[in-house]
Amino acid sequence: MMEGAATECKGLVITTRGLGLAACDLCYVAASAGVAAPVYAMYRVFLGVAEAKLNACSKHLEGPMRAKQHKYKVTPDMLDAPLSVPILPALIKHIIDAIDVITVGGTTYCPFVAAQKRDAAGEQYPRPENLLLSNLRETVEALSSPKSSIAYRLAFKIRCPIPGAVWDQHDLLKNVDEIIPKEYDWRKDLEGDMWPVHMFLISMQQKYPSMAAGPLSPTGARVSLAALISSRMVMGDLHAPPRRAGEPLPEYCGRCHPRGTNGGTYHKVADAEMPEVEAVLGQVALLGEEPAWVWTAPPVLLRQAYEVRDGAHSSSKRVIGTYSIALMRVNQAMLCPRPRGGGGQEGIKEPEPELVKRAI
Repeated sequence: MMEGAATECKGLVITTRGLGLAACDLCYVAASAGVAAPVYAMYRVFLGVAEAKLNACSKHLEGPMRAKQHKYKVTPDMLDAPLSVPILPALIKHIIDAIDVITVGGTTYCPFVAAQKRDAAGEQYPRPENLLLSNLRETVEALSSPKSSIAYRLAFKIRCPIPGAVWDQHDLLKNVDEIIPKEYDWRKDLEGDMWPVHMFLISMQQKYPSMAAGPLSPTGARVSLAALISSRMVMGDLHAPPRRAGEPLPEYCGRCHPRGTNGGTYHKVADAEMPEVEAVLGQVALLGEEPAWVWTAPPVLLRQAYEVRDGAHSSSKRVIGTYSIALMRVNQAMLCPRPRGGGGQEGIKEPEPELVKRAI
């Protein structure tokens, strides 16, 4: 939602690792409830919906940043189903809702995912922070090829957001077709993926009614400033735990809670007051990660299009605990209704024991 007259428009680069880690957490919760999760289809759907939302916002992007954005293939009309389905997972809904055009302090920030850098032969460098449905197949093929740079494969593996990725001893990805089939169709196959995900969410709603949120908010109805939170990927090793070769999916889901740390500091891009819950959501959503070094010779830091996140208005702050603690706190906030009559921060309360058990 636009606030006041904007005097400047900036592109706000968006990163997507948080969607894969949130999918991992959902699979982990489902396993504890005895519900089989469609791991790979669910990840594809979340990436596809996020890409459709970014595509819907792209018409607001101005200036040189337009040339630096990813060429989206999932069209905005693919948002129609998520805009009408009332049982989306609360965390996924909040992450995707936070991807929107934001106007604060006279500046409009338009979200976009940066195009991946390519080598002289046109092959992309796989990056864990800017995955979308339309580049997922190319990325996993690069990660499975012994011809690709081992430095890039290892950098990806350390911070891999893909649930259920299987790696061999040479850091090669082994289950490309499970993650996304060859010749995946952005419309037909994405619609086909939505059905098992929908049935899964119905089962989860029956087990944990409080974890289901309403439909997505429409583009332009900004409900969160969480995308303004930036963090430094180089300071952490947060990742989706890999799946062992031949490991049954239910067994994997029983241990697939995200692991590692998401670094030590975060900062805000703009001078914007936000409730504490939005700052914590920003740390869980990971919509503003600054990329890590890739230890090639010489080391490379892919900074194209990330410049706007360097100009932080506010001083850096310590993250609010580990990723697990931040996840527990934002889950608690989403499950607690806004206090009637105002007063206090929305949802920042002592965690419920059952929620802590599920979130950590």
